[in-house]
Amino acid sequence: MLHVQNLSGGYDKKHPAVHDVSFQVEKGSFFALLGPNGSGKTTIIRLLMGVIPISSGGALLDGKPIDRYSSVELAQKVSVLSQENQMGLDFTVEEIVALGRYPYQAKRLFHEESETDREAVKEAMKLTHLDSYKSKPFISLSGGEKQRVLLAKALAQEPELIILDEPTNHLDIKHTLEILDLLKKLQKEKNLTVLAILHDLNIASIYADALGMLKQGKLIQISEGFLKNDEELLRKVYETDLHIAAHPEMAKMQVSFMPRQQITSKRVSTSPFSVNEEKDRLILQFDSQLRTLALGKDGDGLAWSAGMMCTNIISNAEVPEHYIRWEYPESSIECIQEDLLGSSCILMKHWDGAEVHLALFTEFPLSDIDLMNLSISITESRMKLYPVSMTGRIVVGTDRSKRKNKTDEMKKVFLEELKIWVLAKVQNLR
Repeated sequence: MLHVQNLSGGYDKKHPAVHDVSFQVEKGSFFALLGPNGSGKTTIIRLLMGVIPISSGGALLDGKPIDRYSSVELAQKVSVLSQENQMGLDFTVEEIVALGRYPYQAKRLFHEESETDREAVKEAMKLTHLDSYKSKPFISLSGGEKQRVLLAKALAQEPELIILDEPTNHLDIKHTLEILDLLKKLQKEKNLTVLAILHDLNIASIYADALGMLKQGKLIQISEGFLKNDEELLRKVYETDLHIAAHPEMAKMQVSFMPRQQITSKRVSTSPFSVNEEKDRLILQFDSQLRTLALGKDGDGLAWSAGMMCTNIISNAEVPEHYIRWEYPESSIECIQEDLLGSSCILMKHWDGAEVHLALFTEFPLSDIDLMNLSISITESRMKLYPVSMTGRIVVGTDRSKRKNKTDEMKKVFLEELKIWVLAKVQNLR
């Protein structure tokens, strides 16, 4: 559909904002341009549409150089939704949407409106949920509402390719998803081709079929989606501490960020853990929330936890928010706390007569994969030490606040020492 070839250009011919950019948007696909502010995303759109001059290279639209199309011909194939949402005159919503039919009226006497035009406008407003807005002045709308009106105008053109510059700008989450769901629906049902500039990396990961990453006017990567290995690339592009992990419900990757100023609680002791023992309960409190993995009965998988409450009261005793709860009605909790290679570790165990339950927490920063492997190691240790294969709950947790101070080699050594320590302590607790 659209083949961009070695495109360069910008407002300053001597210093082009875009350098030798090449990519292809297949018919019926969704291609997202990504990158920080000033990376050249909007400049590429303006070069393609002839708003600013091309220094070298060019683009083919359906095999024909895009600059060979007349403005009317191009408007019948391509519609553009730009960032600007201000209109000079006080049009109604319906009148704004109807402007999208201009390419089809240009050759008609007096630019009269046809029944086809009216149906296209009606359908575009229906798709964008603007039926009840049609008589409202455009100038009276909110930024998000104006964005939806301009999308309806773009759809009223009935384009084969729609180009969107930050289409979710000013939109709340509900309307963001509605707009993108609509684009995906039109992509599937009408073979609509979408080229979109997006700032939200997670939205791009979920909705786009291909991602083009820009930095300083150069296209540095094209991919079908983010991979774990892209973390370093994203950090260099955005100059921010970014992390990539699997989406909890979809076969997609999601991006999270860390603030430059670490947000943690003030440590009141040298240990990140404090243990308070009462008559009917034992409370383990973390100095800051730990990343935890809880497996077995009532385990909630990966989460963030503020502590753990162990109680011999079976009833619904009040549990503090973000705490893990363990019950031990006919047994006691055994707890060991030691420093291991400079990192505080705490191991908790109780045997209820049928199952052995183990919890291990450390202030050494570990990844989610490390926690999973650690839980497997603890399970294997439990199986080695008991004559009958024992089951029971397993909880492991880590303090992520110090992760920047630890190398991969330090982690490897620590994990080996931790496994040896756990095996010895569980054996002593038999």
